[in-house]
Amino acid sequence: MVGYIFLSNRARWWEKKLNIIITTKFKEYYIYEISNLNRRCVEKLRKLIKKDNIKQVACEEEIQQYVDKKILIDEKDIIKYLILEILEYIFEIQGKKMEQEDIYFLINKDEDIYLENIKTLSEKFKTTNIITEELSKFQKIVENIFEEETTIYLSNNKRKSLRRAKYIVNFDYGIGEIEKYNINRTAILINIEQKVKIESMAFEGISINNVNIQIPDELIEHFGRMMEKINKNILYMSLVNQKQELARIKDRIKEDNIHILNLIGDKGIISQEEFKRIP
Repeated sequence: MVGYIFLSNRARWWEKKLNIIITTKFKEYYIYEISNLNRRCVEKLRKLIKKDNIKQVACEEEIQQYVDKKILIDEKDIIKYLILEILEYIFEIQGKKMEQEDIYFLINKDEDIYLENIKTLSEKFKTTNIITEELSKFQKIVENIFEEETTIYLSNNKRKSLRRAKYIVNFDYGIGEIEKYNINRTAILINIEQKVKIESMAFEGISINNVNIQIPDELIEHFGRMMEKINKNILYMSLVNQKQELARIKDRIKEDNIHILNLIGDKGIISQEEFKRIP
């Protein structure tokens, strides 16, 4: 069961004073329109979430801090299902071919969705490079899930591993971990778990932290005025069963006619000209 939560624009003074939450129940979800964010109203909301057996929450940004992170849908959740499409978007702008380039992955956690992505992308690129602090663990993983003809390199050399890397998928490294590496100054990073801003003056590359999607009119109509309140990435992911395997989720995204409009960096929308200037 999904719960959609947003602040009411129409709450009257007495509704705010009484901490009114307007609850609308549907077959597969609830909508909670809350009058304010004071302590009593938040406590009331949490009790409703528990009572109504809400397993996932989609809410506007200022409400997120009051919701258990375990059930909170994040606007970045969609990016791990669109890594190939993001790379295709970039390569089309740059006029390059994936099969002529190398791909690099920063990863420590062996989550299924990450491994599925690595396996899918390794079939598209010339070579696959896995950079990890868990070398022994990933050596066994590589032996188990990759075909013998697939060229996979494992490394954790801070000085050399990323020195020539042009395209990096950063699954779970934070900025503190990334800064330990000698990274190619014109690299393109796709950050999956965390937002990463590289402060080094020497870095002239691109750090991608999110994706701006286009959703079809029928879904816009379905969500109604929630589109004005809740990030559309969050709204769309509320329809997706993230426990499914990567291929099924990608099929769902394709069937729903979801497209990439543009990519988001630490300063906002990344222009096509920025990608074109990267050699």
